[in-house]
Amino acid sequence: MINSMTITGNILWVSGIALLLANWSWAYYEAQRLRAPFRTLRKQSPYPRVTLFGELLFASGLALSDARLWAKPLWGAIAIILMVFAIRDLRTRPAREETE
Repeated sequence: MINSMTITGNILWVSGIALLLANWSWAYYEAQRLRAPFRTLRKQSPYPRVTLFGELLFASGLALSDARLWAKPLWGAIAIILMVFAIRDLRTRPAREETE
């Protein structure tokens, strides 16, 4: 029998990894195009926000699909921490952009 929570979890963590790889690949491409260091470009908007969202998808997916009972709360705690960071980032980002 197919477990829908496992399928949903697998979709989430695979999507998170795909988003992370696409984000880092795009940042690397832009760094090469602009002849800028990858490390500095990676810290500019929108790359950190997309990275955080990809990490959140990855941790949430593993919290739903991991079969080990001790790992589920660990991944859930990591996902909650990342969610707090994401909410804090969304609340503080407009204030930072107005001052620039």
